[in-house]
Amino acid sequence: MRTTPARRTLAGALLSGGVLTALAAGPSMAAAESAHTGDGGSGSPVWGTVISRGEMNLRLQPSTNSPVVGALPSGSQDRVQCAVNGQSVLGTSVWYWLVGAHAWASAAFVDTGGRAVAVALGSRKASVTVHARDRQKAERVASLAHGTVGDFLPARGGWDLLVNCTPIGMHPHVDDTPVPAVTLGGGLVYDLVYNPEVTRLLRDASLAGCGTIGGLDMLVAQAMEQFRWWTGLAPPAAVMRAAAKQRLSEFRADEDHVV
Repeated sequence: MRTTPARRTLAGALLSGGVLTALAAGPSMAAAESAHTGDGGSGSPVWGTVISRGEMNLRLQPSTNSPVVGALPSGSQDRVQCAVNGQSVLGTSVWYWLVGAHAWASAAFVDTGGRAVAVALGSRKASVTVHARDRQKAERVASLAHGTVGDFLPARGGWDLLVNCTPIGMHPHVDDTPVPAVTLGGGLVYDLVYNPEVTRLLRDASLAGCGTIGGLDMLVAQAMEQFRWWTGLAPPAAVMRAAAKQRLSEFRADEDHVV
């Protein structure tokens, strides 16, 4: 992986049109309706990451006037079962029902896509550049990470790490890719899509000489951390990976199978 002496550059491929992208850049109601189905618009569960500066309060109803029934620390994750309209918080009226917490949380403090990635890299002093069809949405994400907004497609050789934060390439649309192969070369490509395990983006990146990381690693790491948060126990990584691969194989074999 190529690095500069002073900093690493991230080109985050955030393409509009997918549910995770819309929710990641300030959810629209179209995105919220897709989240309500529980499949993220691509046949996969929707997971949220708490991005508040401190603990995020959980509510009995989708309103800040509702009683607080718990709290989640920044960085914690939970599955989003549905999204509804509630009291507006920081410009968004969308609220999520979190399965594990069994409570409501404002979408203003829960990321279901690229925002968490950008913020995490920005906090590590990476130079973050966000690429999207919708520049206004890209600017919102970039501001959270103290980053910048680039052209719609990242330039070849202009990054050290490229992260696909969209569902493009997810089963069953396995031949789709968020960026053309000609934009890939050197560096490291991280695709957050985990079904299939090896996406077209990762295949193209490998052929272009890039290092690659697949979304299954992220999925397993999330599951392990969630298990530790809720039980206080550390699960074996091999067991979690085997369980994830088994469930994903069942889903691919049956379009109606619930992951």
